Amino acid sequence: MTIISVVWVPLFPIDQTRYISVAWEMYLNHNYLVPHLNGSAYPDKPPMLFWLINLIWSFFGHSNILTRMIIPFFSLLNLGVVCLLHREIYPSKNILTPLILFSFAGWLTYSSLTMFDLLLTLFIQLAMWMSFQYFATHKKRWTILTGICIGLALLTKGPVAWVFMIGFFICLKLFKLKEEKTANAIRFFLITILISIGIILLWAIPAAIVGGEHYADAIFWKQSAGRIAHSFAHQRPFYWYLLVLPGLLFPFVFFKSFWLNKPWKIKHPSDLFCLTLIGITVFVFSCFSGKQIHYLFPIFPIIAIWLSEQLEAPKQAIEPITIITFAITIIAILTSFLWGGYLLPQIKFSIGNNLLIVIVLSLLLWLFIFNKQPLYTYKLNLVSLPICFAGALIAFSPILYKFYDVTPEAKIIAKLQSRQKTISYVGKYPDTFAFLGRLKKPIVVKNNSKKTLNHYLQSNPGYTVWISNDDVPHLKEQATYASRYRGKWLYILQNQLLYKYLKQQDHGHHKELS
Repeated sequence: MTIISVVWVPLFPIDQTRYISVAWEMYLNHNYLVPHLNGSAYPDKPPMLFWLINLIWSFFGHSNILTRMIIPFFSLLNLGVVCLLHREIYPSKNILTPLILFSFAGWLTYSSLTMFDLLLTLFIQLAMWMSFQYFATHKKRWTILTGICIGLALLTKGPVAWVFMIGFFICLKLFKLKEEKTANAIRFFLITILISIGIILLWAIPAAIVGGEHYADAIFWKQSAGRIAHSFAHQRPFYWYLLVLPGLLFPFVFFKSFWLNKPWKIKHPSDLFCLTLIGITVFVFSCFSGKQIHYLFPIFPIIAIWLSEQLEAPKQAIEPITIITFAITIIAILTSFLWGGYLLPQIKFSIGNNLLIVIVLSLLLWLFIFNKQPLYTYKLNLVSLPICFAGALIAFSPILYKFYDVTPEAKIIAKLQSRQKTISYVGKYPDTFAFLGRLKKPIVVKNNSKKTLNHYLQSNPGYTVWISNDDVPHLKEQATYASRYRGKWLYILQNQLLYKYLKQQDHGHHKELS
């Protein structure tokens, strides 16, 4: 499934292309202490993911596919660790917990995206498991290892790691360590936190010295207390996670067997541990106005562990949502040449390829309906979404490449830079093209101020990347390159051509006003 996602899906701007481009600049400049984005220090994220990418490059080169396989690899490691964690939380051993975790719609979607959250999840899971080992044995090495894992989590995504771990420590003491001395538990918690602080400071202090005052202020304040206090991005209402969680946990919250099993009833003391930890985490993140889908992923293993105890394999039958998922996917693929050709006439769908996908999906659906073995049916219910997701990705890959692949643009920019041409970008530039074009120089970023932009375009030769809401036919004819880009149009134009166009637009606007 993850291999299909990597091969048939492009790198998505703006997040994936930005993070790999930051790693590319780290490699290019041999500056492994302070990450940079388009030539400027990048304080938004710690360097762990960028270090891992550069480590892969040092051994295997700059392969796009190998670079994108890093997060899927850690996603698979998470599936192994969740088994270990399950054994500590519940006395039972449920071998299907990893399959449940992988089958969550949110986890499945992000398991192939080069982002931080599944790497963060691995370190959080390991820290939780090692905490159980300490209280089972009281050996000091588990205290040290737990602190190291929390420190690595901090190096992956910053202080947000503490949100997950503090909630975990509270639930651990309340529900799992009732006989443990409170003083000993607090001492363990404090030591692990201090070790994690020491690890993050080993990077942050030298980085602050090298990066300068503004970078130091950003990594020590704006990306921790400042972000929590002000949540300056992605402002969403308090209840937003309650709206999106059913979709992220699809298809399980739509399983009939899940609700028939009365999940609201506490059947085991560990149910309270899981539900309280999930509730604390969702509540804390809901208090921040800055919310994104993937912020909750480190708690998904706990959700999977709890869910696995609510779904009884011997009682499993074919789920209606399974039939519906297959039916919708098959119908969408079969009719893609109709609605796809109407909405996107420039995209050609492979009818033969799509028919093959439909045949495979239909055979699997036939197995669902006629197989009578409960355990087999249980497994098929779990993998229904990944199977349909994989089929849809292959079938609709042309759409994704048409709207999201920026490799052609990046290569044109690289070619122009190799001819010593200055490339500029109008607006906020998220370093979209650096890695895909293997760019050696930063792009000049200009704001949207008309006066400043017009003066720059008039007085500086070179080319500009300009993104517009409009499809302008005569501009496409004159542009060095033009394409659809995330629902808009991207043009690469000579500066003088863009200057003339903007002046004409401005003049026409004034005429309308007069």
